[in-house]
Amino acid sequence: MTNNITNTFSGPSNRGVQVASNSGRLINVSIYDQSDITRQDWCFEKLPKATQAAFNSSERRHDPICLQNTRVDVLNEIKAWAEGQDERRIYWLNGLTGTGKSTIARTIAREYLATGRLGASFFFSKGGGDVGHAVKFFTTLAFQLAKTSPILKGYICDAVSANVDIKDQSLCDQWRQLILQPLSRLDENSSLSSYIFVIDALDECEGESDIRAILKLLAEAQPLDKV
Repeated sequence: MTNNITNTFSGPSNRGVQVASNSGRLINVSIYDQSDITRQDWCFEKLPKATQAAFNSSERRHDPICLQNTRVDVLNEIKAWAEGQDERRIYWLNGLTGTGKSTIARTIAREYLATGRLGASFFFSKGGGDVGHAVKFFTTLAFQLAKTSPILKGYICDAVSANVDIKDQSLCDQWRQLILQPLSRLDENSSLSSYIFVIDALDECEGESDIRAILKLLAEAQPLDKV
């Protein structure tokens, strides 16, 4: 019978050494800085979040995804775009109300979450509090994005530390500091996968000027290879 043992030893300067062994044999040693973990936790407490924005939030737990073998053509078209077969950075899904756009968006988000390539999702809802306006839009995307990669989490934490009042700054500054610049730094590491962002019902966002600003800012991701 195999026993897995993990021990943590305190060291100088709040550093820890984690030793994992399998039946008494050393199989892994990792060193982490406890002070850095505390700093990151502090950083992300500073980011306002729309807790019900994600496609899989508790409030949306009963929202459906596409049934198997339905909406195949449009799903394949979106996947082809996401895999880089189209140079456009934004895929815009048009359709009348009630034609299943949100269901398609949830399906794509679910599939790319499973492959580790969902950067973040934000599902707007008119009159829905934090998901009815853009005040917490980019900070929420940044918070979700940080959870996808320790490297990205560090980059985003650096941005928050350098801009402690980021929550009170403009959409433009939040986008560039919290998302665009960290992703630009990630571009230098080609071993990491590219990410997609799923944004649903942007037309339900309060404020036409914010909608226009969001579209303009998202277009700035065009040069990136990681989104």
